[in-house]
Amino acid sequence: MQAQGPFFQHFQVEDGLAQQTVYSILQDSKGYLWFGSAMGVSRFNGLRFEVFTKEDGLAEEEIYKIFEDSRGRIWFNGEKNLSWYEEGKFHNFRDTLNGKFSIQGIFRGFYEHTNGDIYIGTHHEGALIVRADGRLEKLSYTDESQNCISTFMPGPAGTVRVISKAGAFLVDEVTGEYRDHANEEVRMGRVSFFHHTRTGEIYEGLFQDLFRIDSTSRTKVDPGPLTQDLKRINFIYESPSGDLWLGTVGGAFRIRNKIFSEENITQFLPAERISAILQDQEGNFWFSTLDHGLFFAPSLAVNLYANEDCFAVDRTVSVGKNQAGDVFVGGLGGYYSCISGNKISRYQLTDFLIPNGQNVIKRIRTSPEGDAWLISDDMVTRIREGKATNFFLSGNMKDLVWDSQGNLIWSTNRHVYRMPAADLENFRTHPNTQGKEWYERFIEEKLVTYSIFPGWSNGILVDAGGKIWINSDQGLFVVKGKQIRSLAEQIPQNMQGPILDMVEILPGVVAILVSSRGLMLMTENQLFTLSSGSILPRSLSRMQADGKGNLWLSSNEGLFRLSPDPHKGLKVEHIGIQDGLASPVTEDLLVDGDLLWTVSPKGVIQIDLAEFSRKPYLPPVFIERVTEESSGRPVSLNETLSHTQNNLKIAYVGLSFRNRNHLFYKYRLRGLSGNWNITQNPDVVFLALPPGKYTFEIVAGSPRTGWSEKPAVFSFYIQPALWQRWWFWALVFLALTSLVWSFLYYRFKALRERAQLIQKTAESEQKALRAQMTPHFIFNSLNSIQQLISDENRVEALRFTSKFSRLMRRIMENSRHKFITLSEEIETLRLYLEIESLRFEQKFNFEIGLSPEIDAEDIEIPPMIIQPYVENSIWHGLLHKDGGGLISIQLKLEGDFLICYIEDNGIGRKASGDLKSKHDQKHASVGMALTLERLELLGSAGNLKSSVQVVDLHHPDGSPAGTRVELYIFIA
Repeated sequence: MQAQGPFFQHFQVEDGLAQQTVYSILQDSKGYLWFGSAMGVSRFNGLRFEVFTKEDGLAEEEIYKIFEDSRGRIWFNGEKNLSWYEEGKFHNFRDTLNGKFSIQGIFRGFYEHTNGDIYIGTHHEGALIVRADGRLEKLSYTDESQNCISTFMPGPAGTVRVISKAGAFLVDEVTGEYRDHANEEVRMGRVSFFHHTRTGEIYEGLFQDLFRIDSTSRTKVDPGPLTQDLKRINFIYESPSGDLWLGTVGGAFRIRNKIFSEENITQFLPAERISAILQDQEGNFWFSTLDHGLFFAPSLAVNLYANEDCFAVDRTVSVGKNQAGDVFVGGLGGYYSCISGNKISRYQLTDFLIPNGQNVIKRIRTSPEGDAWLISDDMVTRIREGKATNFFLSGNMKDLVWDSQGNLIWSTNRHVYRMPAADLENFRTHPNTQGKEWYERFIEEKLVTYSIFPGWSNGILVDAGGKIWINSDQGLFVVKGKQIRSLAEQIPQNMQGPILDMVEILPGVVAILVSSRGLMLMTENQLFTLSSGSILPRSLSRMQADGKGNLWLSSNEGLFRLSPDPHKGLKVEHIGIQDGLASPVTEDLLVDGDLLWTVSPKGVIQIDLAEFSRKPYLPPVFIERVTEESSGRPVSLNETLSHTQNNLKIAYVGLSFRNRNHLFYKYRLRGLSGNWNITQNPDVVFLALPPGKYTFEIVAGSPRTGWSEKPAVFSFYIQPALWQRWWFWALVFLALTSLVWSFLYYRFKALRERAQLIQKTAESEQKALRAQMTPHFIFNSLNSIQQLISDENRVEALRFTSKFSRLMRRIMENSRHKFITLSEEIETLRLYLEIESLRFEQKFNFEIGLSPEIDAEDIEIPPMIIQPYVENSIWHGLLHKDGGGLISIQLKLEGDFLICYIEDNGIGRKASGDLKSKHDQKHASVGMALTLERLELLGSAGNLKSSVQVVDLHHPDGSPAGTRVELYIFIA
């Protein structure tokens, strides 16, 4: 029976298709697929269908034919109107007539001349010519039958051949005038379907008849074996390989090389009314139907024998063959089937020794005599000339092979045995055998002389040199004669694990498949490993060599072929569901010449390797839409966006219908980063993009197959905000400088006046705070800024101004508070010291340290309580020192007091007193006296006096070593 066929993927209305009745298919020059249906047009990008109807500008809802001209315009032929799609918009053809021509009839033929003119035939009103420059002309004749025009074809030089109901006649391609009488031998039928071949012929389908039309004749084609099957021809198509396809009410027929013979004709989808057929740019086949939407097959060389149709069980696990080429498939419960040509026969093993057992047929081997041997849990079964004979060699059979002398070698969960084939009859099972337990004892006694390896073994291999390879639970062993050698030392640590399968690829080269680890290729002296997880999956299960040096592997991710490559060393090819497999899960496999068989949960898959091919295909990629994420507003190419429109979503698609669910995308956004990113998402979102010019680039494909030849590109520009532009900050800086200068001038003038009115109240304490920062320091700082600007040292001027403005802001902020945190006081001190260090050209360094028990955020002190003593150390201790100055500020807790040590390595108080000016003396005495008053106020409530001690420091030789001020600040 005809039980096999490609595994078709089915698309219907629930998948997004416009309607179940589909009339036509077109793949446009970009690669998108268009489908004309009874309710509009569907465009497919591999991920989703986009439906267009009259609401989108389509002239008619029911679209019978679709064409694309050389300008990229896509034409849609309805019953009485045409429309075309160009640059994202639909146009109504009748609107372009502007009343110049009245066309009431049905539009039929569509033909584009090599000069770009488009000829449109109608049912009874002649033809229209749409010239390449946009002019419209009409061809009509007095004979109504000549006005019924179906199609066109090239004529002699300077002419176009028009085929009508009356026959074929010539018109001048320049003037459109009549040039020749109709050739009645070349005329159309009443309701015909036409296809122009690449060789210049036209095939015409008229009900069940097929005609071939050339420039001089119309010849009926003898369909040969198809005579009884061609009830009605709906569609004619010539594939890129030169095969002729007929879409009929009884399925699709492929006629190889247009030769109508039994061996060249294949039928597909026999239960469907096929309306159109297309082989796309990737090599996939599409079939539209009048009842059930679309059918898609990546390859017609991959066929499925479905479990429910062909086998007695719902799970098949093993496959093998006999010498005659019959294929055997094993399943659960002792069931197996034989596929011989197109005939499938079903059987079940008998003489079970495992009551109610599953008795899985786990392996199928071919003996030297050409018999098929089924290895099940309970026994082995020989299939010879259709007759099954059971043998009980042992329970828990694992594998069975033969050596060059014809001896049987088999493995079990006990031993590995070797036995002359002549002894096999002693182990034949018989009905009504006494219990299995007794039978096993009997077998065990007889088998003891055949044991060659004591232990469990899952699989065995006899190589071309006669060595027996044994896959054991104790590792890998080789038996030669009576010698047993372990190969454990040759296997690396990363390849140690349960062995699933072994096969000899070439003489002396053995492939060993290790569960979840990968593949080892072993020779007498070398070992090559191929780890799982890189180019091979971890789910590999079985292997087979094809006799050509190639190794085939099954897995949960499809099939893999490993073959030697002179350039890459090893070539890895993958066949998965994207190539037509009904399921990615494949268990056992068989390579028989040009046919590959594998079992899957959905049934047995057959691949014709001679026909199976995948031409190199790098999918084109297109950016479908770019939107502003928050509003959803579309963004156009090279658009300038405001700084608030900086969240963008970019949607794209790679046009690969075969790999539509397995495509990777590689993208980058130049202007943000030059690095490529890989994703499988069909869109990417960029948030909070900074101002600048950007170019988004993306390609589609995969690291294994390669990437698109050209990236899709989208550019845009995000404007900076007003405050992000350089001139804005220049104005801000000038304004701020002027403001700070004016503010500080008047502010510190007021501070000097109020400092004179300091009292022991909170108001006088605040005034004392404002008096701590000497105006001399501020004016000197501003003079330093002015000098840096005069010297055109803009970098240092900006740096100085920045620190100075921060210090001023802190002083003004702190002046409003009676207490601030210790961390704020330290930060103010640090800014002050940095400015003084900058102003005095790094003449001194400083350090500020806190003991571990201090939480600077938890302790509060009056603002600017430490600064006067620091300033005193700078002016009177360090400025007169020749370099190497250091101020150390150390803070620690002791009871209710915060103790601050301010130590400098200056010239000492005595030397400083000799150098002091009167102004310095006045400032020092006022500043330090006010500070002392504030300290005394802190402890007055608790009768605990804050205090200050000044200690002169000396070197061992008695010379001055600096000064240390000890500040005791009451904080409880």
